[in-house]
Amino acid sequence: MSEKVDRPPRGLPSGRIKGITQEVLECIHSGATDMDALALALGHAKGVISHATQRLKRRGFIAAAIPGKYSVTEEGLRWITSGVSIKPGQSLKKRSKTRGLRARAWWVLRARGSASLVDLLHTLAGPNASATANNLGKYLRALHWSGFLRPQERRQHTGTSGTIGYVRYNLVRDNGRLAPVERRKGKEVFDPNTGEVFPIVKPGSDVEGSSHAE
Repeated sequence: MSEKVDRPPRGLPSGRIKGITQEVLECIHSGATDMDALALALGHAKGVISHATQRLKRRGFIAAAIPGKYSVTEEGLRWITSGVSIKPGQSLKKRSKTRGLRARAWWVLRARGSASLVDLLHTLAGPNASATANNLGKYLRALHWSGFLRPQERRQHTGTSGTIGYVRYNLVRDNGRLAPVERRKGKEVFDPNTGEVFPIVKPGSDVEGSSHAE
């Protein structure tokens, strides 16, 4: 029965179905929530988009509170931040293991194009908020100092007077889905997508290391 339901639309190579379904899920998460917006953003026919949304709804990754208006569910968000691609026939059971925190942070950066530490914490917060913030803060600085991220000139407001706000970073070096790895005790970042190594060059004064800067 599932074979009949999951058959790709006419004219669409079967090998493309996984990629398009993943694209649609990520695009909905990025803010394209209806058929017209998805078709415009992805450049696919509405029939192809509709087929992908039906698959995503069956998996419980998206929902439509209003007909034709989609949103990513908690299960869909967990799938997105795991960094795993959607494949035909995958189990709907929750996975007991997810990929590492930094790998999930890298996916969020790629999906959104920019983010602050606060943005990442809202999406990836774990049971130990302090440890998570410390880990992600170090990762953002490593990506910044190795050239993957560039801080925006205007800081993100905290909502509290007397603070300088949070640094928001733009992703400027995106070589692929695999997360760059900080190694050699913070001396370099290895990019598994290209095999390149980028040295970490710290600025003369680390103003971004303060509690108000991330």
